[in-house]
Amino acid sequence: MICTVSTIKDSLTNVTRFVEGNLAAGADHLFIFLEGGDREVLAYLEKHPHATVVDSDEANRHNPQPDNLNARQTINANRVNVLLSDIESAQWLFHIDGDECLDIDKDRLLAIDGGVATVRLLPKESVSSSREGDDRYFKRLLAREELSLLTVLGLIDKPTNRSYFHGHVSGKIGIRPSLSFGMHIHQARVLGEDETTTDFEADWLHLLHYESFTMEEFLRKWVAHLGAGEGAKFRGEKDLVRGAVSAVLANPHLDEDERRRYLTEIYQRRIEEDVPTLLKLGLLDTVERGDYRPSSFTPRERKKLTHELSALLVADKGHFQPRKIEHDLVELKRRIHRGPVRRFHRTS
Repeated sequence: MICTVSTIKDSLTNVTRFVEGNLAAGADHLFIFLEGGDREVLAYLEKHPHATVVDSDEANRHNPQPDNLNARQTINANRVNVLLSDIESAQWLFHIDGDECLDIDKDRLLAIDGGVATVRLLPKESVSSSREGDDRYFKRLLAREELSLLTVLGLIDKPTNRSYFHGHVSGKIGIRPSLSFGMHIHQARVLGEDETTTDFEADWLHLLHYESFTMEEFLRKWVAHLGAGEGAKFRGEKDLVRGAVSAVLANPHLDEDERRRYLTEIYQRRIEEDVPTLLKLGLLDTVERGDYRPSSFTPRERKKLTHELSALLVADKGHFQPRKIEHDLVELKRRIHRGPVRRFHRTS
């Protein structure tokens, strides 16, 4: 089985697309830490046969988590890594966001030599456009010459993929669940070592990133980012956009119509793309929707997962921060079988 873990705060429409898209693409089970307390989303996930949902707001009342979004994501990913480390059917675990979807050849992934412990999904990013139908196009990472052309044409500021993409360019990580590894946002680390892992890459291992693909999604995403505690850390152009959006939202001299006008201008100036030119140059890909039918955990595995996840939610968060692991994970796995624990999740 292939599993994913995500920390999400989003609408029912987007969460439904996320779940169904990843299951169709090859995932078998999704572990979702839901923030924001949306009851509609929670009810949908609780009933889904291939999802385990944790109501993070409820769980964290008893075990407060960091204000920083990236720190919470890392802790949640490593909880699930520990959870799955002795589940034989769980072959791979991917740490992905709610606006991302696997784009993999599952048969080839499962056939990789057992000595390969980590893989990297390189990103393909949805184009940002107001035109009908453009949501089927994705940008791929480009070579230096292609980036130079786009810079000369005035479509990007610098000949780098960081300038071309609005989101990350490093992709996301997948690991064979193990007590020897710690997961970060974009990388994995062998516990007890300073170096990150060297990851297997292939042209059949990608991640689709739906990054601000419409004006409405651009607004929704930035409002969510700015309301997520300390939020994620951004660099360069993305931090510039974050600052501009924040300034508009906080400006007391603007009414709602004026605020939307300035946000629209930010989107058009810094985010929306010249899709016809990118198509003419052959720089965009289309992706076929998968038709995979996911497998399920056995009743025995579900029972084990239900008990152990409850214990992991109340365990000291120091267990799940790879740069400063302070505890023995093997001992943690032994201890979680002792005594009753309160549950804040549902496993279907």
